[in-house]
Amino acid sequence: MRIVVATIAVLAALPTLAQSERPLVYVADVEPASPKLAQEAAALTTSLCGAVAKEKRVEVLCAPDVKQILSFAAMGSMAGAANPAATSLQTRMATIGYVVTGTLTSTKKDKDDVFTLVIAAGKKAEEADALTPYVEAATIRLEEQSVGKSTRLLDRLPEISGRVMKALLAPPPTTTPPPPEPLKKTTP
Repeated sequence: MRIVVATIAVLAALPTLAQSERPLVYVADVEPASPKLAQEAAALTTSLCGAVAKEKRVEVLCAPDVKQILSFAAMGSMAGAANPAATSLQTRMATIGYVVTGTLTSTKKDKDDVFTLVIAAGKKAEEADALTPYVEAATIRLEEQSVGKSTRLLDRLPEISGRVMKALLAPPPTTTPPPPEPLKKTTP
């Protein structure tokens, strides 16, 4: 029991210690289209989160980590302990700037499985609840396919996440006014 309470205290402190001026990116679970894809989707979630976390210009919160912190907080509250981890996490999640989501599907083509990973990312929707962030309008949407094995998608995640982060962190386009029209000479 003491270990659970100590773990909750440490986890509650971590999100506040890591705060900085870098934007916070939430990597949601890759959603499997069917239960048989759950294991592959979980592996893709973990790998995608790790790949996004390599971008030094952002901070990252991963859905599996959030769920684990909330689970520890729930266990602690059942034992009568205070729930600082959940409160701290909710405060931290309110500062999420971007959300990365994914879906995994599988179809048959001839005798081979074709796995399709769709990644969408963009600014967090303004009306999104702090604990359930989502993207209203994706800044980038990528679709990657792998024939035969889903692990081929895992191998491509560093490149995929690089493209996603480049799109999310690109400076907003500037609209430059057109140059003024030259004055027309009039003859008197």
